Amino acid sequence: MVVDYLYQLQGMDVNALKWQERESFITVLNYLSRRERDPQLLSQIKNQMSRLLPKNNFSLQKK
Repeated sequence: MVVDYLYQLQGMDVNALKWQERESFITVLNYLSRRERDPQLLSQIKNQMSRLLPKNNFSLQKK
């Protein structure tokens, strides 16, 4: 499931998403990051979260 979700998100143009849609994706990714044990998948989750967050938002750090 995690791989499918990440694959779907990788194919999206995040710049075309509304802020509400971004927040929804970030919420799901944050949930997945707390439960994922595979370091490679965890890295991919964090990369996708950084794509969705505005450049000046530091809420991804230290989570």
